[in-house]
Amino acid sequence: MIEGILAIKSLRHTPARVAGNVCASKLSTNREVIIAAARGQAMYINDSVEGSSMRIKDFILPVILVGLVFVGFGDRFLPAPLSTASASSREQLDTFFKGLFTGFSTYNRYYKTEQMIREAERAEGK
Repeated sequence: MIEGILAIKSLRHTPARVAGNVCASKLSTNREVIIAAARGQAMYINDSVEGSSMRIKDFILPVILVGLVFVGFGDRFLPAPLSTASASSREQLDTFFKGLFTGFSTYNRYYKTEQMIREAERAEGK
């Protein structure tokens, strides 16, 4: 019953599909909205009734995988124009990610020791 009341509040402002193709704003009574919401038939505006439409989420993983294969291994098996594009894109991504981390210095635990050795060598050379 609570879901039905919440469905009524949400359906007042945005038309949603209820029980197939009937729009909630065309329903005659609030009782039909409550019944449809209690049955779980109230859906969002862009959802299909059958559930057979492809969503953008379904394309994300294949596109990422094809992109990774193109960048990683494309120059080995693709024809000439695409292989050069794959190699150049890999080099550009490599320089981009190297550029992100150039500001960080690595810790050298032997820095003071090496500095003392250099100073000792300079003192002996004079």
